[in-house]
Amino acid sequence: MPVVQLITNIKKDLFPKDFSVNLSSTVHQSLKWPDEKYINVHILSDQDMIRGGDGETPCATLQVSVCRIGKDVEKNRQIINTLMEFVSMNLNIPKDRIACILHDLPDELVGLPNGGLVSDIPK
Repeated sequence: MPVVQLITNIKKDLFPKDFSVNLSSTVHQSLKWPDEKYINVHILSDQDMIRGGDGETPCATLQVSVCRIGKDVEKNRQIINTLMEFVSMNLNIPKDRIACILHDLPDELVGLPNGGLVSDIPK
């Protein structure tokens, strides 16, 4: 169950229509996740943020928490590049003003809708 959190100093009314839906779709495609209905997107806009000592220029932090993302450096690099490109293009934030963090969650700490855990699903 990927959880995506975008934190930015951009005001919500400057976001393109359907930004959250399109971000969810981009995450779904980049992670090759089996079902998009389990992807959660959380947007925190208009935040007090500083990057590189500059609090005026638009910036963002994108955090993606997911089980079984793995340690494949090239795959993770591709995921990060895809997500940063999406945020950069849609919010007009230069890529050097975006931080993207992948969190690999332990299977035994993520719940399923049926009350089970991800660790209950065979790999």
